[in-house]
Amino acid sequence: MKKVFIFILIFTNSIFSICFKDFIINTKKDDFIVYEFNKIYFLVKIFDIDDENVILEEVSIPKTDFNKNISFKNWFLEGAIGATSHLLFDINLKNSTIDETYSVTKNGWIEVFKESSIFVNLLDIKLDRIKDYERKKIGPESNEKDRRAVWNPFMFIESKKIPNPRFEVFKGKWPNDNSEFSLKNFEIYFDEKRFISLPYFIEINNGHAFINIKSVESGKNLKSNIQFFTRKPLKILKIEKYDNFLDVEINRSKDLKELKIYLIEYLDDKKIFHPVEFLKINPYKLRIELLKNSINKNSKYKLSITYFDYKNNYTEYQHYINFQ
Repeated sequence: MKKVFIFILIFTNSIFSICFKDFIINTKKDDFIVYEFNKIYFLVKIFDIDDENVILEEVSIPKTDFNKNISFKNWFLEGAIGATSHLLFDINLKNSTIDETYSVTKNGWIEVFKESSIFVNLLDIKLDRIKDYERKKIGPESNEKDRRAVWNPFMFIESKKIPNPRFEVFKGKWPNDNSEFSLKNFEIYFDEKRFISLPYFIEINNGHAFINIKSVESGKNLKSNIQFFTRKPLKILKIEKYDNFLDVEINRSKDLKELKIYLIEYLDDKKIFHPVEFLKINPYKLRIELLKNSINKNSKYKLSITYFDYKNNYTEYQHYINFQ
């Protein structure tokens, strides 16, 4: 399976141990960074972020197809001509999961699993800070006191190479995900000043050589040509019936405004609307209260869910329920 480059992150905080989430929550909307890996450029930007979710926009293009006479920022703003993939990922920061993935290239939703994304498995990986004296140095070793300077990768901001950048470096072990990096040690470099709270460089030791994922550009205020993250239409996946309530499993509830639920009763030629009370058990489950003896066994029923979506469009979804 082809690897998707996306960053997806999560962790816990201490002085020398940290997790990726601690960096991500400090990113700002429209921050972006461009990576080079396997002769492909990946532009990753923060499409949107709040306390619970981050939406990442990722556009990729083969290095050989990129027009070197244009900046990455302008390339993106002018429609990312030549891009082979353009994706939006809605990442749940609390659960370390991808809630939805929309492919702009394919004009539809796609499934992206944890194992198929090159960084998604780093979400829960503990990172330990490497002290300066333990870091990679410039020049050969000697028997004398080591006065060599620490090695730092290049840093580019708005197409300008930054002189003498300083980084914080952390180490970790790649999870057992059956990828080429599985259980390998890696080091990850973050800008000490946190201009962008995304890693600028990652080095993986595969036991025989070092594999590098390096940044070649970064910046802020990169506006997307896409106005909204296109959500999947609401759909009921499962209904569990109990004496006094229904548990309704849905595919999504995020961004559903003014959510209302009705039981529509069909009796002979009559159509009767019954508003019902409900609780949101979690983002994917609604509990609907049923009044005692309110179900007529001679009637047929539909469950109607109405809401305003992320574009403020009024929407109704109906689903038959068999109470027999």
